[in-house]
Amino acid sequence: AGTAYVLSAPCDTPGLPAELAARLTQALDSNQADIATVTTTDAEGHVSLHPVFALLRTSLADDLAAFLEAGERKVRAWYARHKTVEVAFPDERAFYNINSLQELADLERC
Repeated sequence: AGTAYVLSAPCDTPGLPAELAARLTQALDSNQADIATVTTTDAEGHVSLHPVFALLRTSLADDLAAFLEAGERKVRAWYARHKTVEVAFPDERAFYNINSLQELADLERC
C-alpha cells in the first residue's frame, strides 16, 4: 500500500458501520498504537474480539511478511507483537459473517 494505513474488513460482512474507518483511525492515533481492531458486546455482556476488522500501520508489512514466512497464521498472535487498541462498537450485528442468502435473510429478519 502507498498509504500510512490499511483497513482490513472481510468481504462477507454486509453491515459494516459507516464510521468504522474513522473510529479506528481516531483510536489508533490517540493511543499511538500500531493496530486498531474491533470488539462488540452481546446481550449477555460477553465481549467478542473481531480481529480481522482492523486498521494497521503499513510500516508493519515487513514484520507481517516475516511472521507468515515463519509459518505463523494466528492473527491474534501477530497482534500481540504490536501495540494494539480495541475499539468497542455497540452493534455486534454489524460484524456478522454472512455466507449464504439464507443467512442474509435471517439477519434481515432480526
